Amino acid sequence: MKYLKLAFLLFVYTAYAQEIEVTPGLEAATVYRNSARLSYRTSVTLPEGNITLIFKGLSPYLIPESVVLKGVGKASIVNISYRNDFLINDRDNAKIQELKKQLHQTEQKLNVLEARKNSLQDELKILKSNSKLDKPNLSAVQQFINYYKKRYREVRKEIFDIDTKSAPLQKKAKKLKKQIQELQGRARRNAKDMLVTLSVPAPQKFTFRLEYITRNAGWKPSYNIRSQGAEKDLQWQFQAEVHQNTGIDWYNVPVTLSTLHPRYHMYIPEASPWYLHRYQPRAYAKQKRTHPTQQVVMTLEANEADEVAVQESVVVESDLDVQYTLKSKYTVLSGAEPVLVQLEAFLTPAEYQYYAVPYQNRTAFLTARVSDLPEKRLVPGKARIYYQDRYTGETFINPYTDKEHLLLALGNDPEIVIERKQTQNFKDYKSFGNKILVKRAYVITVKNNKKIPVKIEVRDRIPVSQDEKIEVKNVQISSGGKTDRNGIITWTLKLNPGETLKLKTYFEVKYPKDYHINL
Repeated sequence: MKYLKLAFLLFVYTAYAQEIEVTPGLEAATVYRNSARLSYRTSVTLPEGNITLIFKGLSPYLIPESVVLKGVGKASIVNISYRNDFLINDRDNAKIQELKKQLHQTEQKLNVLEARKNSLQDELKILKSNSKLDKPNLSAVQQFINYYKKRYREVRKEIFDIDTKSAPLQKKAKKLKKQIQELQGRARRNAKDMLVTLSVPAPQKFTFRLEYITRNAGWKPSYNIRSQGAEKDLQWQFQAEVHQNTGIDWYNVPVTLSTLHPRYHMYIPEASPWYLHRYQPRAYAKQKRTHPTQQVVMTLEANEADEVAVQESVVVESDLDVQYTLKSKYTVLSGAEPVLVQLEAFLTPAEYQYYAVPYQNRTAFLTARVSDLPEKRLVPGKARIYYQDRYTGETFINPYTDKEHLLLALGNDPEIVIERKQTQNFKDYKSFGNKILVKRAYVITVKNNKKIPVKIEVRDRIPVSQDEKIEVKNVQISSGGKTDRNGIITWTLKLNPGETLKLKTYFEVKYPKDYHINL
């Protein structure tokens, strides 16, 4: 009964509170990989009494648990709630209004030109209708003919000039109409309002700062990697495609990109025993999961806080993430095409060599081996490769691997010719007739048609038995070839200009006659 009375008093207290609407201005956006933190600021003068402050125009996809509201002023927070606003239309869209203004100005210019053109066309009709004289008079006829020719040329020229001026204006008007239609088609249909009920002891001015995380936003990394030739450092260009469909447009705001993935309803897992029982299921200890309630962090301070300065540095690293603060402000429209931004440019030393696997592809690829990439704190993303200012292909960069280096293919080189041929292929049956012996021999020919020496790594393979009845024996490999436990052979070669090398491989395989193996 006590709680019911309290709830009733709270309802009466808020029901009769005076409502004041404010539309806070978006100050900054921090974009995570799967969401975005939006920061607002607004100032408002509140009268004495119970005031419900309605923050309008917030994203309908905001996460209530993430809301942080800070205010400067003396007041008590009584209640907070949310509601959807379905009455928002393109009148609140500044971009649409600006385009409509441009369209109106363009159409006014077209109307002026069209009116002048109609007047000139009427004058032409009058000239033509008076081309016949009732009383022939040679002098009058000659004067009229001269006037008619001169004025007719002047009118036709002015009409031509009007058409010339009208053409670009008509194209502009068409584009503006199309852009307005596109923006109106994706304009937000609803927004979120946050209602904060305050008890204000005396009239005063408040400054509020609001932050929250919203879904339907993120950024996708990409790279441009350029090489100007062997022995040159790789030039990296780290980019990001920023996208958002939060229902609100971000106009000319500072943008920071973060590698963090904010998560809510997090819990710390507990280790539980692993019991094994014969013919019984495992017993698991229950894991305790804590779910935070919808709580908004709000504080009211007596003094104005210091302004937060935009960081001048491009990259800021912390224990949890890497943040890229962009030096320029950006406009990112909700539901529009992603905005491409430049994050970082750097150089990395690389070790160049050619690489070939002839049994798969008889092509020599120029590769660059990068060893210090993990120090850059990059994120996985696609990369476009350019060699000597020519686009050669696309790959994927994944810095989250346990490999000590990254191997990039820069392109294939037709001046390095590679062939692989099989020289022996026959079967010998044992005298007792239950075994098959297969002999295989391959020759790999590598020729350097370039005018400079090259370093190339060539890989081939020999079969590896996984059955004790299948025997691989009498393996013979050209000098310099190293074989690992998986049967992969590696030759590291250096070829002078015009030089040709031959790499030979020979092996025998013995297996039962009733076996079918992939030789």
